[in-house]
Amino acid sequence: MAPNAIDKTNSKAPGERFEVFGRHVTLGQGLALDGYPFYYQADYEIRQAKIGAAPCIAIIPKVSVKPAQLAKMTAELERCEGLPCLVISDHVAPVQREDLTRRGVAWICSSKTFSIPFLVASSDAGDYRARPRELGPQAQRIACHIIDGSWLGLTTTQIAQKLGRSLASAANYLHEIEAVAPILVGRRGRTRFIDGNGLSSSDLADLLLPHMSSPVKRRVYYRTAEGCERQIDHLVRGMPKSGLSAISELSAVADDPWITRAVFAGDSVAAEQLDELCRIVGEYDSPDLLIEFWCYEPDDRDGIVNLVALRLVARELVEITGDERVEGALEEIEETIVHGYPRS
Repeated sequence: MAPNAIDKTNSKAPGERFEVFGRHVTLGQGLALDGYPFYYQADYEIRQAKIGAAPCIAIIPKVSVKPAQLAKMTAELERCEGLPCLVISDHVAPVQREDLTRRGVAWICSSKTFSIPFLVASSDAGDYRARPRELGPQAQRIACHIIDGSWLGLTTTQIAQKLGRSLASAANYLHEIEAVAPILVGRRGRTRFIDGNGLSSSDLADLLLPHMSSPVKRRVYYRTAEGCERQIDHLVRGMPKSGLSAISELSAVADDPWITRAVFAGDSVAAEQLDELCRIVGEYDSPDLLIEFWCYEPDDRDGIVNLVALRLVARELVEITGDERVEGALEEIEETIVHGYPRS
């Protein structure tokens, strides 16, 4: 018998000895994998399966668990086969389980340890609510431009150019979009492109916003060093307004205690310049500048961060501060999205 093969005469296959809230996991025939990448067959056993009466696709790794690869596989299989996927393995480390859960991949290690969003069931996280699959940073950046309509119709190549990323990376980001909203990715032969399908900004927001979060990784308050005001003014002028500065300009909040700008967290040059010209202080130590370090490059329109991304930032600010004025401004921003973002 080949390594990792399942001897059904002597033991149950991985997963078949598991139960999920009294529902047995049963495995059926192998899935026809013609047309899929070779590693689907080489590194995994992929079979029809059921959890109770609910059909799904079982993915049983023959090698060590690779969360990133499994996320891509499950998205492709679910799109093509029309069934949810379940990763079944006795040996998944806690850090791998966390990674799979974060990527929205269903998995089971035992009858007591599992996370199966499509059944609204999770034991490992201690809660039983389905969690929408969250897009990665660059996929969220693309989603912002899908909602505002500015990137509708762009091909994978054009997206790569806009993002300043490789074609392969852009293809992966588009796979993420397709996994949560298949209707938004069209095909012309082998070319994939963003297809809005005539949906309004409101409809696009309903599809994508549940899979997005605030782009702000961290907030740092600065006080400009004496004699460096002109240099700081020149530096931050190239950074788009965000947070309260952007909200105050777009709404009736009219409360901007310090300048708030956004910068990509990976921009080490900007971070070094800020450290040279300013001193990091606390929120209540009279700062004159707040920098939001974003997990992707903040795109802007007329010097203000993308409105869809700002909506996510404003929502986070409401949760942090409970400020009713910010909540009112958030409603104004959301109304703009609902009634249509102005097209480029």
